[in-house]
Amino acid sequence: MLYTLPGVPSIYYGSEFGIEGRKEYGSDDSLRPALNIEDYKDSVKTNPCTALIAALGKVRQAVPALSYGSYDELMLTNRQFAYARDLDGTRVIVSVNNDDAPAGMHLAAGNCTAYIGALSGEKVSVQDGHINITQPANSGEIWVPEGTDLDVKPVKVVTKTESEAKTNTEDKKQHLKQLPMQKAIRKLNQR
Repeated sequence: MLYTLPGVPSIYYGSEFGIEGRKEYGSDDSLRPALNIEDYKDSVKTNPCTALIAALGKVRQAVPALSYGSYDELMLTNRQFAYARDLDGTRVIVSVNNDDAPAGMHLAAGNCTAYIGALSGEKVSVQDGHINITQPANSGEIWVPEGTDLDVKPVKVVTKTESEAKTNTEDKKQHLKQLPMQKAIRKLNQR
C-alpha cells in the first residue's frame, strides 16, 4: 500500500532485503546492521521482498495516478480494503486482502473495458462499471487500465503461509539429513 497511497514512499534501511531489525535496550545497532552491498547484488532476482519493492517502484513511476491522483475509498472491512487513485480520467484500483482465505471484491471501475494486475499480470473485464476480482489470501494488487505502458514483469510474492510451508519442508529435509549423523553421535556417546 505504501507505493499506492498519497505521499512519498519511504523504506526503512534493510527492509528492501527483508532484514528484520531487533530493538535492544540502549542501542539501535541491531535495527541498523552494517550491510555489505555485494551480499545483496542479485537480490532483485533472488529475494522476493526486493523483487516486490522494485516492481512497486516501477509501477509507481509508470502510473502518474499513484503519485498525483485523488483518493477514493471503494471498500473497507476488517480484512479487506480497496481504493482508487483517479487522475485525468484514469482510475487505478488497489485491492488488499489481509485474510488467510481468498476474498471476492466488487469494485467500481473507471472508464475502460478491462484492468490488468500490475503485479500478477491477471486481466479482469469491466462489467456494468465494476470489476469482480478474487483477491488471494494475504496479498494485494494494483489494477491498471488495460493498455497502460508498464515495464513490470509479474512478481511471485511468497505469502507467509507459503514461506512457512517451504521452511517446514526444508527443515524436515535438513532433519532427515542429520539423522545418520545423530545416530553416529549417539553411538560415540554410548562408548
